[in-house]
Amino acid sequence: MRAELVGEAGGIATNHLSHTRTDAGGAACLRYDADWRPRYAEAYRRQMRAFLRFAATGAFPEAAASAWDGYAAAAAAEVGVRALAEGRRVPVEMIARPELYT
Repeated sequence: MRAELVGEAGGIATNHLSHTRTDAGGAACLRYDADWRPRYAEAYRRQMRAFLRFAATGAFPEAAASAWDGYAAAAAAEVGVRALAEGRRVPVEMIARPELYT
């Protein structure tokens, strides 16, 4: 698993969890845990608890993403592709946020 955000002035990325490093024969080798699930175990537990609360009560989780969040991400991605193709800054323009999402 890897996550990276690259912006105009720099970037940030998650680090892989390195468990062993071997230096031999003029080369370095890093080995990573073959199972990435422990790194995100607590996030999965929280997500499942929130889903079960929603199923039991009908109360939408406060931290959950909505279709509006998906729309905003898609709008930003489309503008990013356009800005790269045109070699210039392009503002993100979105429709007014519907009351449903407030």
